[in-house]
Amino acid sequence: MSRPLCAYCGKALPKLTTTVWCYGDGAKIRQQDSNWSRYLYLPDEQLPRTIEDCRRLSNQQVLSVKYSSEYNREADAFERGPVSRFTEWDGATYWTASQPFCKPECALAFARLAHRAGMKIARP
Repeated sequence: MSRPLCAYCGKALPKLTTTVWCYGDGAKIRQQDSNWSRYLYLPDEQLPRTIEDCRRLSNQQVLSVKYSSEYNREADAFERGPVSRFTEWDGATYWTASQPFCKPECALAFARLAHRAGMKIARP
């Protein structure tokens, strides 16, 4: 399936992604998974450190990775720490809340143009 386009502006509809949050042993809060995010609670030594590690934890395409930072006292500087979250996509699903438009403003602009062109909803 090709990526669907907005009926008004022609922009590609955004991918429907899930943010995966990665927490270590010390996590005090336990979150519930939702449609938009899920939570991994792993031992500190198993926290992902690279995009490849994230791919091993997911059965979907990993699109982006955000890293935490760790303070190194000897170097007196912050260094890249383990992955704090990554975004995954199933490879097929697109955001369709405003389908076939990329955003509500495009739907409204399309409706105004249709009205100016004389289009109306047929009423019985």
